[in-house]
Amino acid sequence: MARRERWYQYLPAVTATVPCEGDEHHVTWRWGKFKLDDHDLAAERAMLVLGGEACGCLRALRLWASLFGMRPEQFGEMRRWMGEDAALVPRELDVPREVGMALSLERAWKKSLYLERQGPLLERFVKERALPAFRAHLTAEKQRFGARIIRGAQVRHVPANQAPAVEGRIDTVSVSATATLSSDWVVNVWARGLAEVEGGFVLEAFGPGSRPGSLAARAAVWREQPRSPGVAEPVAVALDVVRDPATAAWRLVEPLSPDA
Repeated sequence: MARRERWYQYLPAVTATVPCEGDEHHVTWRWGKFKLDDHDLAAERAMLVLGGEACGCLRALRLWASLFGMRPEQFGEMRRWMGEDAALVPRELDVPREVGMALSLERAWKKSLYLERQGPLLERFVKERALPAFRAHLTAEKQRFGARIIRGAQVRHVPANQAPAVEGRIDTVSVSATATLSSDWVVNVWARGLAEVEGGFVLEAFGPGSRPGSLAARAAVWREQPRSPGVAEPVAVALDVVRDPATAAWRLVEPLSPDA
């Protein structure tokens, strides 16, 4: 039986420091778990049962667990009112936290039949992360095709498991386009730093590619239409996403043929 992919398996481990017991201790997020590197968790919890106070690392762990029930704007406010204790929510862990928050909002939205407040919250969450990359992509395509302005750049949010897509038109005057995305895009594309690669807008990233160490992906590519010279429309094409060994930057390349 094929192993089921987990949302966290392509995210790199992240380590940060938090103030604890007059020192700087390390905490690590790895494979979906928040770990205390400098403590025996069972011993710390036993101390609490005996009446001890929670150390800084244990408080950081509790905060991590509580974040996913928060709305995104609540989290932004929380860092402000925590003052010095904001160090217990290290920014190095923001990417896995935001991915986990997107998944939590998606699950809550689905349970409420896509009718409750989680829907608008998740829509804003996805748009805030997708729109800058989408506009950068359209700017690159505008320059490539010689258009003068971006007339419209929209991100339309849909429930998870719906296929992502880009629709639009580029001519010699303007660019107008809409990307249709869900929280899956945040988890599988944005979190890996693949939103915009070499000017291309990545729609999906899923599993290994045809080259060792690469990822299989689909990206929006604009092609001139034979029936309408000077007009380009987007199509989704299969590509490999690979790291340039010299710069560590991501690149989009054609997949190798099965016989290569």
